[in-house]
Amino acid sequence: MSASRGAAAALVEVILALSWLVVDAILLGLVGQLRFGWLVATLWASAAVVVAAVRPGGVGDPDSLEDPDPVEEPGQAGGRARAGGSVGIGIWVAIGVVWLVAGQWALSTANALGGGMLSFDGLWYHMPFAAVFARTGSVTGITFTQADPFVAYYPANSELLHALGIVTFRNDFLSPFLNLGWMALELLGAWCVGRRWRVAWWTLGTGALLLALPVLGTTQPGEAFNDIAGLAALVAAVALILAPRRGTLELLAAGLALGLAVGTKYTFLVPAFALSVGVIVTSPRAERSRCTAALAGGLVATGAWWYVRAAAHTGNPLGLAQSLGPLQLPGPHSPLADASQQSVFSEVRHLSLWGSRFAPGLAHAFGPLWPVLLLGCGAAIVAVVAVRREPLLGTIAVATALTAISYLFLPTGATGIQHNTTLFQVNLRYLTPALALALLLAPIVVAIHARRLLGPLAIAVGAVALLAQLERGMWPAQPGRHVAFLAAVAVAMAVARWSRPRLTRSGAKGPAAGAAMLVLVALVAGYVAQHHYFQERYMVGTSSRTGVGLMYRWAQTIAHTRIALYGTVEQYPFYGATPTNVVDYLGQRVRGGGYEPISSCERWQAALAAGHFRYLILTPAPTAAIPLAWSRQDPQLRPVLHPGAGDWIFRVDSARKPVDCRSAS
Repeated sequence: MSASRGAAAALVEVILALSWLVVDAILLGLVGQLRFGWLVATLWASAAVVVAAVRPGGVGDPDSLEDPDPVEEPGQAGGRARAGGSVGIGIWVAIGVVWLVAGQWALSTANALGGGMLSFDGLWYHMPFAAVFARTGSVTGITFTQADPFVAYYPANSELLHALGIVTFRNDFLSPFLNLGWMALELLGAWCVGRRWRVAWWTLGTGALLLALPVLGTTQPGEAFNDIAGLAALVAAVALILAPRRGTLELLAAGLALGLAVGTKYTFLVPAFALSVGVIVTSPRAERSRCTAALAGGLVATGAWWYVRAAAHTGNPLGLAQSLGPLQLPGPHSPLADASQQSVFSEVRHLSLWGSRFAPGLAHAFGPLWPVLLLGCGAAIVAVVAVRREPLLGTIAVATALTAISYLFLPTGATGIQHNTTLFQVNLRYLTPALALALLLAPIVVAIHARRLLGPLAIAVGAVALLAQLERGMWPAQPGRHVAFLAAVAVAMAVARWSRPRLTRSGAKGPAAGAAMLVLVALVAGYVAQHHYFQERYMVGTSSRTGVGLMYRWAQTIAHTRIALYGTVEQYPFYGATPTNVVDYLGQRVRGGGYEPISSCERWQAALAAGHFRYLILTPAPTAAIPLAWSRQDPQLRPVLHPGAGDWIFRVDSARKPVDCRSAS
């Protein structure tokens, strides 16, 4: 088996395995049985069925994963000879950028092991969703993490995988590492994209460049952000769509990958559907039915459930009420969403913002060479669309253009930009699907039309990636952890180098002994890392909120406890060290799937009595005045911790009954 066939086969196998895991978890969650025992039993049973049903060579076309014949373009043979020197440049730049990304992401992950995952979105809803899936064993309910339905109906494939880690190990130790796996999948897909045109090193380099940009490098590694999950699935789908002699298996895997992306984040809806429609339309007429069934079936299998769930609760697959031109979709209204409707298109007309907001935001997100990056991506799209030589490349270019255009109209794309917030640069993550596709197209376009320019392209990729590292926050400022990490890597490499000749001389026992040594090293390293993680996890507080940090520390000492919360939305640490606490953000449900702040003392008292809570946590709230006056004089609430102004933890009487609001005011 050739190396390229191995890479293509590995990509198919990884997508099938991930899809299998997600679909199995959703099916178990539909009946409330997302438990470790049922998960293992159903996975083994389904594996046995597949092994029994599939004969060697019986599914898909094995030749479809073979290395393709090189794509010869007019004058390409001479161009290859002239570009011989650029091959070495491309390889070294790709290796350098991959090592840069791997080091930066690994160190950021190690940093998360020293205090826990602290990103705002991760504490707000990513990890709370995962904890609820794991605790309840169900994927049918809606979790409100604030008195507003803004994020409650988001698709949650990534959170489901975090939940599987919690179900398996009864803690979230795997969660900081999850995005490293998605990073590896994105790089594998980028490599496979370029094989057909013999530019795999260049597409690997541009795929790594995407991950080296600050907009991803400062948000994804070691955290629960899910952009990298969707990007990895999208890149894998493109690689499978471009597979030579593409068979049904590859089409099905491509559809599953697109479904994984769509079931992770709304921002992948446009590229997924544009790619699906384009591939179907450009397929030979005789194969369109097969192509449609494979792509649509895969997309629905891994991407449809969260939209079905939202539609069941609100009548709208997108959850919240939406106005899409003349189309009015029903659903609950979100005051937070209504206040965050500023898109890039709506704000770009303010010319005064270009120099003060847009340009600095782009520089912080994409590095100082952001004009080179964006212009290069735009040129690649234009070149493919203008020439129209390869229908599939044209499909990807059109999908890229539509994705970039849709970004301009996405709500929250430029929220608060006139008030000097950083949301514009952070939410440039929504543009990364278009960047991912354009960066993959660039080396292919150069290889087809001017192969001699591959060397300069590689140099540009290296320069953009290297200068992007100057952004503050790209590399964690923890020199002690850096030294420990680098020392561990050096020891592992030294042991591997020392043992390799000895294992080779030992003959057939060598591979087995090597595998055993790797397992032993992994177990020891995992034990040490896990021990450190649970000693430090959410024990270091926060730099901005000392009181909330002390509350986080307190929450690590309790388990299997019902907690009522009102105030901060950064709530995941309150789920405890395992995480097994039930954390209910107090609010009142409204018709149509909505959720809003409790409007009266009487309803507040009723909610506390009905919830059978053991503790009540109050902090200053973003959505309404804190109901502290309803609680401080309540005789059935006993203060436990008061670490800061407005920050309170109360012990709730186990036999609580609603009290007269006049006596609690």
